[in-house]
Amino acid sequence: MRVRLLKCLGGAVVKHGVRFLVNLAPGGDVIYDIAVDTWEEYRRGGGDTAQAELESLAQATAQEMQQAVAQTVEQVAANQPAEVKTALGAYLAQVPSAIRRSLRRPTDPTGKTMPPGQAIEGAAALVPFLPCG
Repeated sequence: MRVRLLKCLGGAVVKHGVRFLVNLAPGGDVIYDIAVDTWEEYRRGGGDTAQAELESLAQATAQEMQQAVAQTVEQVAANQPAEVKTALGAYLAQVPSAIRRSLRRPTDPTGKTMPPGQAIEGAAALVPFLPCG
């Protein structure tokens, strides 16, 4: 079978259309914008690599996440109404399971480790690790 055109199309979509791809899912455009803002803010802060942070979140216990989510909500949404804080907390609590789902593979069915050599460079690379709803 001839697939050169398909490969060219796939390459062009990857190069120019990551936003298009995520828009195919409900809320994808917002998830992409969230990933862009997250990546920009994360890069300004320095610290660990995104890979190390993702792996740490994947390995966090429920109690650790509960504390981290509560602190985060109070830091970033202090002036928001209670219903916004509750919704944000519920969303953030889904992050570890979304990460584990994205990291599952035959060599790590738990999804708690990053594959060797996997780099997280840019907002588009974060999208698969974000809860979509």
